[in-house]
Amino acid sequence: MDKVYTPEVLEDSNFPTEETISTSTVASSGVYTPTEIEDTSLPVKKIANELISSVLNTQSHKILGELQFTRMGAIQIGSYEEDETGDVRISPEGIVGRNTQGETTFALDGETGDATFKGTVRAGSLVSGDLVLGGKNNSDGTLTIADSDGNIIILADKLGHHYYNTEGDEQVKVDVLGLHNYNALGTEQIRIDFTGFHAYGSVGTSNELVRVDNDGLHGYLLSGVESLNVGPNGINGYGSTGNTFEFYNEVGGTLHGKIGYYLDGTSPYFKFEGVNGAGFLIKDQHNVLGLAASGGMLQVSDGLISITAGGQLTLKGADSGGVDSGGIYFYNYDLGNYVEKMAIIPTSKGYNALYCTESPEIWFMDFYKDKVDPLFIEVTESPYHEIECKDGFTQIWGKRKGLKNKRFGEKTQEEFIRNNQFWSQSKVNYQSKIDNLKTLKKVV
Repeated sequence: MDKVYTPEVLEDSNFPTEETISTSTVASSGVYTPTEIEDTSLPVKKIANELISSVLNTQSHKILGELQFTRMGAIQIGSYEEDETGDVRISPEGIVGRNTQGETTFALDGETGDATFKGTVRAGSLVSGDLVLGGKNNSDGTLTIADSDGNIIILADKLGHHYYNTEGDEQVKVDVLGLHNYNALGTEQIRIDFTGFHAYGSVGTSNELVRVDNDGLHGYLLSGVESLNVGPNGINGYGSTGNTFEFYNEVGGTLHGKIGYYLDGTSPYFKFEGVNGAGFLIKDQHNVLGLAASGGMLQVSDGLISITAGGQLTLKGADSGGVDSGGIYFYNYDLGNYVEKMAIIPTSKGYNALYCTESPEIWFMDFYKDKVDPLFIEVTESPYHEIECKDGFTQIWGKRKGLKNKRFGEKTQEEFIRNNQFWSQSKVNYQSKIDNLKTLKKVV
C-alpha cells in the first residue's frame, strides 16, 4: 500500500528584520545612539519536488482519485513533430491520435460517438447494428473471414462473395451474374443465374451438360447437342445414335439396354437394344427388324419365331413337354386355354373350321372309323393316303382341293393383312366349334 504523505505545518514567525525599538541610550554627552542589532540570516528556501495527495501521487506516477477537466481542460500525450513523433489528445470533444505525418490514425467523437480507425481493429466479438465497409472518402470495402491458421475462407468485396478451401482455391463465388461453383483447377462447374441452373463439363462453360430453365430440364451431349428434355410435354429424347436412353444396373455399372431413335442411312427407326446387341428396330406398322437374328430379320427364342430376309416364316415350339410350348398352338383368350390349329374352309354348309394339320403341298389329315367325313372329302382331292391305327381308326391324308402340286404362292401385302383379319374374327365361335368337334362323329 502506498504511503500517504501529509504537509509539514510551519508555525507563524516574525520576519527576521522585525524588532521592537527600545528606548535609546543617552550618552553623558547628551548624544543619543541607536541600539545595536545583531545580524540574522533569512530562512532556507524549501522547494517541493513531488506532489503527494489523496488524489494524485506524482512520485509513484499514479492517480489515486477522480480528476475532472474544466470546460476547456485537455490532456496531450506526446508532442507532435513532423516526421518525428505523433501525439494523442484527450479533450471533452473526444480522443484523437496522429501519426508522424500528421494524419489522424484514430478518433473517438464524444458528441456523436463516431469512431474512425486508420489501421486494423481487433476484437474478440463485435456487436453492431449497421456495418459499412468502404464508401465515400474511403477505399473499397473488404470483409475477410479467416480460420485459426490464417487461411482466408470467405472474402467479400465489390466483386462479390468468395469462398475458398484451405489450399486457397476459390470454390464458390456469388456476384451480379449469379452463383458460381469451381473445381480445384478453377474451372466453373455449376452456375445459377437469371436464366436458370447450369452444370458444365471438364472444360467449363463451353461444355454445358445440364440446364434447368422455364422450359424444363435439358441434357446435352459432349458435342453440345441437346439429347434430353423434361418439360410440359413430358420426356423427350433427341439424336440419331440409338442410345438416347441407356440403362445400367448401377451408377458406373454394366450397360443392359438402350432405347432411342436410330437413323440407318436414310431409313429412320425406333430402336430397342439389349445386351450383346440383341433387340429390334421398328420402322412403321409393317416393318419390324430384328437385331442379331441369326441370319433372319426377326427371331424369338426359346421356341423360334423367325422371319428370314427372304420373307419365310418359321414357327417352332420349345421342347419342354407342355401344351403351350411343345408345338404350334393358338391361344383363345375368351376360353383361357390353347386350341388346336385349324383352317377356315368354305364348304356346302358355309365357312367351317377344319381342325387338322396342314403340311407342305397343302396336305390335310383326318381320322375316321367307318366312313370319311364328307366335309373332308369336299375340301380335298385324291389320291388319298391312309394309315391304319391300332385303336381301330384310320388316318387319312389328302391334298387341299385346287392346290394340287402347289407349295408356294405369291400373295400381296394387302391379301396377307386381310387374311390375318379374317383369322382374328374366327375365334368368336371357338367354344361352339370346340364343342361340335368333341361331339362330331368321325363316321358318316
